[in-house]
Amino acid sequence: MENHLRHVSKPKANTMANTQQVTVRYGVDSITRTFDVPVTIRQLRQDANIRAALGYGDSVKYLINGVEMRDDVIVPNGTTVSVETSCNTKAAR
Repeated sequence: MENHLRHVSKPKANTMANTQQVTVRYGVDSITRTFDVPVTIRQLRQDANIRAALGYGDSVKYLINGVEMRDDVIVPNGTTVSVETSCNTKAAR
């Protein structure tokens, strides 16, 4: 009888379970990126590649469903984050 050896490989770790996709929109342009979980608004704000691709400056706010988000907010998977220019307001005299 022949001895048949089966090659048993370990299943690969599901790296997709540790990542999430977020779309960032500025004006009519958008970019979708994959991030390690969890991703925060702060990480989006500090990502120079997103800023360069979409062409916005420092004075912006980040919104989810029209609501401005703080930097420590965790962005859910599949979310579109809108970036808008912040308005500089002066007190009326």
